[in-house]
Order: sequence, then C-alpha cells, then structure tokens
Amino acid sequence: MFNPKRILLLLPCVLLLGCTVAQPDPIRVSVPTATSDGTVTEAAPEIIVDINATPLPTRTRWEYGTLLPYTVQTGDTLNALASRFATTAEEISAANPLLIPGLSTLPPGLELNIPARYIPFLGTSYQIIPNSELVYSPGAIDFDIQNAIIRYGGYLETVSQSSDGAIRPSWEIIERVGLQWGVNPRLLLAIMEYQTGVLRERDPGAAAETFPMGVEIEFREGLHKQLIWVAETLNEGYYGWRDGSLTEISVGDDEIIRIDPWQNAGTVALHYLFSQLYEGEAYRRVISPQGFGRTYEVLFGDPFDYATNHIPANLTQPELALPFEPGQTWVYSGGPHYAWGGSQPLASIDFAPPATSGGCVPSNAVVSAVGDGVIARREIGTAVFDLDGDGNELTGWVIIYLHVKTANIPLRGTTLFKDTPLSFPSCEGGSSTGTHLHLGRKYNGEWIPAGGPVPFTLGGWYPVAGAAPYEGLLKRDLPALELFAYPGVTDYNRITRPFRE
Repeated sequence: MFNPKRILLLLPCVLLLGCTVAQPDPIRVSVPTATSDGTVTEAAPEIIVDINATPLPTRTRWEYGTLLPYTVQTGDTLNALASRFATTAEEISAANPLLIPGLSTLPPGLELNIPARYIPFLGTSYQIIPNSELVYSPGAIDFDIQNAIIRYGGYLETVSQSSDGAIRPSWEIIERVGLQWGVNPRLLLAIMEYQTGVLRERDPGAAAETFPMGVEIEFREGLHKQLIWVAETLNEGYYGWRDGSLTEISVGDDEIIRIDPWQNAGTVALHYLFSQLYEGEAYRRVISPQGFGRTYEVLFGDPFDYATNHIPANLTQPELALPFEPGQTWVYSGGPHYAWGGSQPLASIDFAPPATSGGCVPSNAVVSAVGDGVIARREIGTAVFDLDGDGNELTGWVIIYLHVKTANIPLRGTTLFKDTPLSFPSCEGGSSTGTHLHLGRKYNGEWIPAGGPVPFTLGGWYPVAGAAPYEGLLKRDLPALELFAYPGVTDYNRITRPFRE
C-alpha cells in the first residue's frame, strides 16, 4: 500500500512565496502483489492508492537568506548539498555551528539549516525510491530474482540469451548486471515491467522481445545490452547527484528542469533515466505517483519499506596496503575512472608492472591482497574480495580486482590475509589494451569514488581526480610525494612499495 512517508514535506508553505498543492485522483488497481523476496500473493480485490492523503507542495522562490530546513539523507556530503542548494559548504557550516567539521559523509537524519540562494523553477518533490533501493545493497539480500520472474510468469521467464560469453537465463543475466554495475535487480525488474510488460505478459510483442527495457537504440538489442544501458544511465544520475555535479536535467530539446534540492539520489537516478526516454507530459507522468512509482508498488510493495541507511555517518575505509608485493616497483597507470563499463562513478584506479605496460603480455608480477578477507565472487578476470569476511559482497567493504589472470584467482570462499598472492595482472575480463590491474571498491553495494570524500588510500597513498577520467595524481602526505597517472612508464608514475610501511 502507499505510504505517506514517501512524500517529504520538508518545506512548510509558510516559507514559500505562493505555495500551491496538486490534488491528483486516487489510483485503483487490481493485480497480484509480491513480497520483498519476489513471492507472489493471491490477487487482492483492489489496491487503493490515495495520494491525496499527503499532497505534494509546489515549491516557489523563497527570500534570499532564508534558512531552509533540510534532513540529511544517507550518503549526503557537505559539498554536494552546497551544489544542490547553490550555496557553499562554508555558508552551510556557518549556519550550523554544531556540525562536526571534516565529516566524509553526514549523519542520516541530522537536521540542518541551509542558507537560501536564488534557484530557478524546481522539479517535483515526490520521491519514488530510497537511495538504498537503487543500489544493490543489504536491503536486497533476500530478494530472489528467479522466483519473482517465474511466479509472475511473463515473457521474461522464457528468455535465455548470450551474456558474457555464455547462454544464460534471464534471472542470471539480471543478477550479473546488478552486481557488476551495483544496481538493484528489483528496480531493474520494475523498470522493465513499466516499459514493456515483459515480467507479467506472456506475449508482449516483437518490440518488447527485442528491446525488453524499452530502449529502442541501435546495437542495444537483447536483454543483456538493454540492462547495461539502463544500469549505466541510472548510475550517471545517481552518482551525479551524489557528488553535486548533476543539478539540472534536460527533458527533450527545449526543457531544462532544476532538480528539487531536497530530492534523493535514488529518485534523481530515475528522473535522469526517464529524461532519456520521455519528454513533456509523458516524462512528468512517469515520474509522478501515477507513473513508475505505481508499477513498482504493485509489484513489490512500498520501496521505502526496504530503505536502509546503507552509507553511515563519517564513512571511513579500513587501512589497506598497495596491491603488489613489498619491494616491487609498479606504475600508477590510471587515475580515478569508471568503476565498471563507461559510466559514473569514477571509483577505480589502475596499476601496472612497468615491464609489461606496453601491451597484453604475460606477467609474473604478483597481485596481492590489500588486507584480510575472503573471495566472495570469482569470474573471468575478476575477483571480488570481501573485507568483512562474511562472503556477501552486498555488505561492508569489498575490493574489486579486474584484469587479473583467471586461472590463479582463489576459489570462492577462500580466506586471504594481507599480502597473500591473489593472482597476476593480465588483460582478462572487460576491455583492456595492456596488462594491468584495475582496482575498485564498494561499501554496502555502493561504489565509492576513488578521489572523493572517502579517498581510496593504499599504503598511505591516495588518488586525486584529474580534469578527465584516468588523469590525476597519487599522493602521500608523509613524506610529501606525488605521482602523475600515465599509461606508460615515466619518472613521475613509478611507485615502489617499501618492505616496512
């Protein structure tokens, strides 16, 4: 059922100049519903979604200098809030003297005052999903993709297609894309159903079978490629809002919408996705309570029932070592760049043994464990190393090793200790033009930008993002040193790991 807490009335009308309220009609649907693990219940006579219960405010311009109330959402940072509200981190800090300085991520639920600046006309305040429902996070641990697909019994149940070099059933393809890009499979299924009906309809039509996500783009035919396009587009919106670089969305050729600064990253990700697929009234409907949100709720219930504060206050990374043996010299070959595929965030960095930095040639330079943990997943050229030791990559810190020699990756469940050999650098897995190691990390399923507020520190070295992906520095404070990312071997990107750190 619809939950009024989804509509966040964070600005009372008295703070606005001309606040108005929309009053849509109640929504009535009669369909089977499902629990969080995908188990379908019997068809209910009727689900009544009365969105009049908590109306949506229409935000209008406020007076300059007004202190606007804001409740911190999981994963918020001071710099991102400043970007969204068109102010500065210093002004927010001055207006909130009790705010602890230097926090990497702000405490969820903390009440702040944001000094008001002029912001153009704002988009909707309606929140479709929580942040943790966009990410393949602990809130999705019990979700059974296969069970949900089979029980709904639509066309998707019959699909088996090529994915990463093998023929796989639909649920396996969805899970792989969800893990690789860090996007919740429950959300991917709901988007697919809204777009084409393939989850519940046995014969959705030829177009839906070719483009099951409804993304009719050349060279994007088939479930796997459709999922990748959607996952990458969602991540562009999600992480763009996370870091403050995305504050406006272009809808069609002649409409630019300033995103409501009280919005959350999960909802903004959907706004960004649907802005690539719809325009005008069709776009406004899909992001309204009568649009995609209704489909999601019919399929899986209220998404905010699954919400978790998956990014805590002042997130910090455990102490980690460089990913190669003491005494060895490698090169810093790639600054912060795409974690997986070609979309945000810039959560990964590259290292290469200098003797093999000029192409895809064998290397006997050992890639080692950066800390203590367990192998949670092992695929072609990929090892997912779980630092909390529970073997579940949706919880806690995990390190993703890519372009490592598959044959040497330890089996899933193998415990490794810091500096234990893990494999060798290679060109296996993904796309690579030279033997190297691509290293990324997640926390509770969310990619953590390498050069962001929680720096990817390895043996005291931390990356600084450059003007473009793959550029930037690798710095160390004591002693003060810096390297320049470069794909070849220079005097300015060699890094030697000392025997004692």
